[in-house]
Amino acid sequence: MEAAKYVSELVEKARVAQAVIENYTQEQVDALCKAMAKAIFDNAEPLARMAVDETGMGVYEDKVNKNKGKARVIWSDMKGGKSVGIIRQLPELGLTEVAKPMGVVGAITPTTNPIVTPMCNAMFALKGRNAIIVGPHPRSKKCSTRACELMQEAIVKLGAPADLLQCVAEPTIEISGEIMKQCDVCISTGGAGMVKAAYASGKPAYGVGGGNVQCIIDDDVDLEKVVPMIVAGRKFDNGIICSGEQTAITPAAMYDDMVKTFQKNGAYYVEKPEEIDAVRNVIFPGGKMNKDAVGQSAQHIAKMAGLTVPADTVVLLVKVEKAGAGEPFSKEKMCPCIAAYRYNTWEEAVAIANANLNVEGKGHSVCIHSYNDAHIDYAAETLPVSRFLINQICSTNNGGSFFIHDPPLLVLRVFLVPIRRDSGEVFAGASFGLPRCPDFLAGVLGVHFIEYVADGGKLAVPAHTVHTVIDGNKVDAVLWKQHFRIHPDLQIVTPEPAHILNDNALDLARLDVGKHPLESGPVE
Repeated sequence: MEAAKYVSELVEKARVAQAVIENYTQEQVDALCKAMAKAIFDNAEPLARMAVDETGMGVYEDKVNKNKGKARVIWSDMKGGKSVGIIRQLPELGLTEVAKPMGVVGAITPTTNPIVTPMCNAMFALKGRNAIIVGPHPRSKKCSTRACELMQEAIVKLGAPADLLQCVAEPTIEISGEIMKQCDVCISTGGAGMVKAAYASGKPAYGVGGGNVQCIIDDDVDLEKVVPMIVAGRKFDNGIICSGEQTAITPAAMYDDMVKTFQKNGAYYVEKPEEIDAVRNVIFPGGKMNKDAVGQSAQHIAKMAGLTVPADTVVLLVKVEKAGAGEPFSKEKMCPCIAAYRYNTWEEAVAIANANLNVEGKGHSVCIHSYNDAHIDYAAETLPVSRFLINQICSTNNGGSFFIHDPPLLVLRVFLVPIRRDSGEVFAGASFGLPRCPDFLAGVLGVHFIEYVADGGKLAVPAHTVHTVIDGNKVDAVLWKQHFRIHPDLQIVTPEPAHILNDNALDLARLDVGKHPLESGPVE
């Protein structure tokens, strides 16, 4: 069957199903979302095994933790959120926000995250009373399809139509293109080409492109604490996550100690010119990311490059002299490889990060390890990113976790928010964002939060947006109560465990940044 006809049939069934839940109550909608999260949580192990076996990428244990952790944290953040009826009233402006569904969401999902991305897309779509059609990557079609089947079975048990959530069994480029054209909203997660196609579809589209998270180390930090965090983030799921640390930009005076600390934590330091060239040519043959290196272990990458490394090697730390264009190591490396730079001044460190972001990852994320407020402010004001983490493991905390007081933003929630003036004038604006998040306030008036950069397929944040700052040094007590069930009078004064104001005896092991941050209990 030709792609256009096949997709049109999916869309028709989705519209019929969406009409059934268009008038669902908030309670009914939330029950569907919880059921989908629980389906993934309860089947985290077999889905992780399927993903590793089918794609040949990543780490089984990490995928289990990601499946469980993201199911729990996305539902935890979503629970209680308003997406039906009147969202908010702004009497001082004479405005009322009313949530209405967009219709059918088309979601193109990647092989690098074949379980969690479809889950999040589906939960966010149904939260807004939309139907969704998932177009998985051909290399992960079996595990993505299975994840969608489990979620579909869960919502059917609650009386919802099965066609609210459909998954393309045999995805092709042509089918993906038709999904973008025929659905009402498109969310595309993948490479630059797929992002470009989404924005060229003629439909409201949100592209989630590559990251290139620059990690800057200040001279006031303890390397014995910071380096294990960077290693933990870089090795997670064999470096396949776009929010993972990509560089270690270090003061020149601390560089040698940084290298030694990395080596103590399972890094092999690649410093000989011939070894640097060998690793570069393996990861970036012809200057482009090698698909055969994506999601592979440091041991495997080293073997491909002809290097002999210790058996306990988990990360390749590569000495890099040049930042920006012309150096492949300045790009996103979707494997456990991290580029090591040295700097003399903080301004130089930020310039290195900026140069790399301008090659790839602009609009994505940065991670700073520092206690110098002036340095933090300078980097936050200078670097073109939408998320700015301070003293955190970026890979696992950036998209939302139980350990930072910020809403998860793995993908966007999608629903229409018409704005009605008391005078009767109606603004035909659409919001494809988080109604509780100030970053998306501009989106209420029809302003896109994330815009596409045509020449690179990247994400860029316009100047009018508010940066989201995730600061390990500071805690919002209200959100800690909401997300962590900690008494609001307690304040975290350090990211380390057991350092709780007024109760130093309290051992909160889950705050230990050296441990995996996604371990969590069942979906409740």
